[in-house]
Amino acid sequence: MREILIGYDIREMWSDIDSFWDAERRKTFLLKQNVKKPMSVDNAVWPSIYKLDNAEPIDYMKAIRRSKKYKTKEWDNTVKNHKVLSIPNHTGWLGDLWDELSVIKQNTSVSWSDKWKPCWIIAITQFIDSIDETNIEEYSSCFVIPKETDSSWTLLGYDVADTFLTGFISNAGYTDEEIEPLRQEWIEHFNHWHLFNDFDLARKYVDVAYKRDFNHGPFAVFGIYGIEQIELGQHPTD
Repeated sequence: MREILIGYDIREMWSDIDSFWDAERRKTFLLKQNVKKPMSVDNAVWPSIYKLDNAEPIDYMKAIRRSKKYKTKEWDNTVKNHKVLSIPNHTGWLGDLWDELSVIKQNTSVSWSDKWKPCWIIAITQFIDSIDETNIEEYSSCFVIPKETDSSWTLLGYDVADTFLTGFISNAGYTDEEIEPLRQEWIEHFNHWHLFNDFDLARKYVDVAYKRDFNHGPFAVFGIYGIEQIELGQHPTD
């Protein structure tokens, strides 16, 4: 298996997790109920700041509230001069991911200046085998900058998703009949982000995804790397 870097994003870290992930949503979509915060390549699970802080946020994000931790004067002072995030005509060739790390950081700084909302700057990789026919490796080598992971980045975990980055760990509702057997087998293997720490187990979960919904594939393992976590009022390093 080869690990190919496929793009970058900046994901929020300020939402009220109990509001966004209420008991019913956790019951339907999570095998492990008491996770700290579900993370995923899928930004319906872990929203991009560009889904939450633009002029016309998508409907299911409108009700997301910030956590009690950020209901402070510091928050008000930090964001009062923020401009709405503007998305360029082109950010990348793969879904909502950005091809260039420096571009997404610079574009965000135009709106948020030197005091950002809490977020993770992340890189996403995809694992492919020798017979992969998606041309993802050629795409990465031509467009993604930088195109290699850095040893200073933090591996947040491995996700399983389809090639459209629809998550099959935290965004494919489990039926009442299947959830308990899957929970008993897999719950102990998820970390507090509801991701796998073990790559081999993530590969095995690809088989689970195919058994649950063969027609939704192809499925793959994706790596999520934290490049830099930004706290309220901070700014990324250069």
